[in-house]
Amino acid sequence: MMRLKAAYTRLRPLKFDLYVYHIDYFFGEPSFVLGKAAAAHIWLRLLISISYGLLPTSVLAIFAAYVFLRREAETLVVAKTFVLNLFLAVPLYLLLPVCGPAFAFSQFPLSPPPTSCLI
Repeated sequence: MMRLKAAYTRLRPLKFDLYVYHIDYFFGEPSFVLGKAAAAHIWLRLLISISYGLLPTSVLAIFAAYVFLRREAETLVVAKTFVLNLFLAVPLYLLLPVCGPAFAFSQFPLSPPPTSCLI
């Protein structure tokens, strides 16, 4: 995963993390609140890690449920959506690269950056 992130960084070195932080600030900085909660509780970090790890499995489970429980037309729409997502994820990242608060601020999540960076 780190090699993939490094490849994206070489391909698209400019990131928009600070702009996203500005948007995040208006919502009460939820990324820092959630990051602090995860840093304080090992069970929450484990749950988050498992959730991210199960994303491919959940995609397959959802598709299998559509195959067995829905009509063919609905199943094709879901299949097209998953394929479209697969092929649009990288180009959208290259257009709007955001790596998250840990990329923008080295002290994440222990202390949010000063409000002076919002100016």
